[in-house]
Amino acid sequence: NKEGAALVVNERMFNMPQELAVPLMQGLFDEIRWSKDEKAGTKEVPGGYQFKHFVFLSRFLKDGEAGEGKGGGRKRKKKSGGGGGGEDVYVKAEDEIVRKAAEIWYEFPLLNKEGENGMSWYGLVAVLPAAKVPGVLAGLVSVVGDLAIQNQKALD
Repeated sequence: NKEGAALVVNERMFNMPQELAVPLMQGLFDEIRWSKDEKAGTKEVPGGYQFKHFVFLSRFLKDGEAGEGKGGGRKRKKKSGGGGGGEDVYVKAEDEIVRKAAEIWYEFPLLNKEGENGMSWYGLVAVLPAAKVPGVLAGLVSVVGDLAIQNQKALD
């Protein structure tokens, strides 16, 4: 289907260095691009993988005072303003970058996950247009650097 969407569940381990986010994300999108090139028109995948959007699932911490109430969530278009006060804390840098580039996103409280220091865990669903992937990767490099990629190139 040429209007397809891919589901990306981002559960990278918290204790992994942030610098690994760049090669992991780059590798994911390289694999998708390569599979499109290699499998286009095969029996397994007629027309290849043609994703127009990527739906990211992840989680982040939010100031406990900023919650919208039990069980509630917030749905927003990209350019909508803040609101509710409080600060979002992204344990994984790529989550914040994806959220900022997302066409639309939705956050919801994870009722069975208690945070620390007045923070609460929230789930995040963010819909990223495929055309924005290069910008997300560039943004990630600008935030955490590309040390892992430089080291790999040095080994090659």
